[in-house]
Amino acid sequence: MAAIEVFPSEIRKVSEGGTCLVLLACPSDGREIPVALGYHETEAIILALNAIKTERPMTHQLMCNIMGEYGLSLKAVTIDRFAEGIYYSTLTLSDGFNEKRLDSRTSDAVALALLQHVPIYASSQVVDETAIEPLMLDGGGSTAEADEVKLEQLEARLQECLDKEDYEQAAELQSQIERLKERQK
Repeated sequence: MAAIEVFPSEIRKVSEGGTCLVLLACPSDGREIPVALGYHETEAIILALNAIKTERPMTHQLMCNIMGEYGLSLKAVTIDRFAEGIYYSTLTLSDGFNEKRLDSRTSDAVALALLQHVPIYASSQVVDETAIEPLMLDGGGSTAEADEVKLEQLEARLQECLDKEDYEQAAELQSQIERLKERQK
């Protein structure tokens, strides 16, 4: 299965409870994969993106330190599939001789990839199933037609989440829909 390299383009808070989305951009077509994050993963990703060092290692930095101590290096992160509202990812680790792929939560995998400066890939199937057109916060360059396409995509994804009873993801999508509708006024 082909994989596409993606890059974090934005972190967006979507709920008062602290839930955030990291938007992973697909450079080939500009679409973005929205991945829900918890508080700790958001913090780790923000620290990594801004190259901020903490006095003591946070959990993801501790994992990097342990890998380094045991001669393991992270080679890549791959978002392999999306099922029932959940992204499934793997870490590709190497000891210099052998490579192993380990299951990981996508939010943790993205944080580790950013800390280790390794590529993040998404399978073409994940991109096809989950990538959406980017929401432009300032409206610069956005057209009413593009907004309508975006709205249709978000509403379709929202219905899928509701059908699967994935209410957390549905709430995040509903928040995006409301922001887009507000911008269209």
